[in-house]
Amino acid sequence: MLTQQTSILYRVLIEQPPEVMVKTAQDILKDLGYTEEHADSAFRFMDATFKYFDYVRRTDQSSDRFEKIPALTIQF
Repeated sequence: MLTQQTSILYRVLIEQPPEVMVKTAQDILKDLGYTEEHADSAFRFMDATFKYFDYVRRTDQSSDRFEKIPALTIQF
């Protein structure tokens, strides 16, 4: 229950559903020459590092500084 309040993954708007991003990643791999059928796959979202939050803490003193987190802080 607290995860939704504390995790950045719930605070950033992700524009594409994971299935679309998986398909895009597979297309990129094919374009790079990886054409063999894969035996298995996995994906996940990773959130920003502490360095990003340290930067925000040092450079933005507004009360809503963590409300305007850019989507680029999430990696697929």
